[in-house]
Amino acid sequence: MPDRSAEDRAELARMQAAEAEKSEVDLDALRAEAASSPPSHERTAALVQLYCADHAALGYGWDREARTFVIRLAADHSGTAAPDAPASDAAAPDASAPDAAAPDAVNARPVDLGGAEAVVARSRHTQSELDLVLDELRLRRWHPDARTYPYGFTYDALADAVDVVTNAPPEVVAPLLERYPTSLTVRHGRTTRR
Repeated sequence: MPDRSAEDRAELARMQAAEAEKSEVDLDALRAEAASSPPSHERTAALVQLYCADHAALGYGWDREARTFVIRLAADHSGTAAPDAPASDAAAPDASAPDAAAPDAVNARPVDLGGAEAVVARSRHTQSELDLVLDELRLRRWHPDARTYPYGFTYDALADAVDVVTNAPPEVVAPLLERYPTSLTVRHGRTTRR
């Protein structure tokens, strides 16, 4: 991990606090919605969000082909306990946990979310690896012209990579792709995020 100056660390902390405030989910409201709703896509989505929050998941996405939610856990996640498992089981490695090096078909297992099903898969990346990529994107110091262009980025659980949308020319994003060849994807497009 590169050394960050005190100024970089302060700027990243400010950016992360602003992002967390914008994306804060009301878990109590989700629990109430999940408990009172009949089985539906919305109820399943609420249960998936709760599972992600309870298990520090990297993210989730809807797999249209398989018609199920996919929840992605970090490669270094300590366990894959079911949502209602005792806390002591959550910290222990699960012998049936997906193998991070295996292909996706083998790298996933179904999980019952209290009447709704989803698939839990292990990422090939650790949380700290993805945090490093996200920090790099926030600071925009990989190329002299990086701050000239807007970038929209988020973790894509289905692709298991940080998805970046920008109108920056290829030579500006090339250093990122060279540094993080498996951790991010770049698509050319318009975004308003600065």
